[in-house]
Amino acid sequence: MNIDNNTDNLCMSRCKSNSIFEALKNAVFELNISCNNIVIVTGKNGQYFNFYEDYKNYFNVIESESLYTALGIKLANPTLKVIAENNCNFLSPKNINEMVSIIKKNPSIINIAYECYGNANKNELESNLNLSQIAILSNASFVARVLDSDLQKMKEIFVQAIDHKGYVLIEIIKRCRVYDEKEDFYLIENDKIYYVNEKYNNTSKIKALETFSDNTKLALGILYINKNLIPYEDALSVYKNNSEPLFKRNINIEFAKDFIDKINRQ
Repeated sequence: MNIDNNTDNLCMSRCKSNSIFEALKNAVFELNISCNNIVIVTGKNGQYFNFYEDYKNYFNVIESESLYTALGIKLANPTLKVIAENNCNFLSPKNINEMVSIIKKNPSIINIAYECYGNANKNELESNLNLSQIAILSNASFVARVLDSDLQKMKEIFVQAIDHKGYVLIEIIKRCRVYDEKEDFYLIENDKIYYVNEKYNNTSKIKALETFSDNTKLALGILYINKNLIPYEDALSVYKNNSEPLFKRNINIEFAKDFIDKINRQ
């Protein structure tokens, strides 16, 4: 596989690389979307926040719990493109439960999940939790996987993901820069990865689950997509007859007070 393994990936807070956001920036420019309409939600502990300072002229960045905050932003203003990020290797059962509950609603949120592989653990293909299978079984409508060193492929996937209506999970495969200082990358050097070709049927849920179940190699590309699911924000009654974002609407204070009083009396 001819993959450029020398992309300038800065190890920001251990598991970040600037190639990911270069690809995202290029995708936004290609789609001719105003960067003011892009919101990136990152973890509340702030360990990645300095990384985004380099991109503050391109994107709006919010430091908060990823998926629930991302969902709230999307529902308050469905016109925004909302991106949340997390790390597959450190997902707790609580985080997975939250993710599943949100995926089932199918909001138009792009979830970028980082997955680290390296020479430190040659058995990672067999041992790592397969987040993509969980997403597909939970009814995610777009699931993809790509290498962080493949800038062009990342951009192509981001272009389609941003244009997609519904929940998107993009697994970004990274070489661990903390525990693996060698230049060779186990997955590439040992032919453990491949991009699916044009014959691959990415509309088949069964095919996608079989592909993600393969513990011998990692498939890359857009591995599952379902354009027939209704996005959560389109199904909400509050937007059925009025597409104006909630934050722009006038608030009926008296109605809000009465509503809160009713809740408190229950």
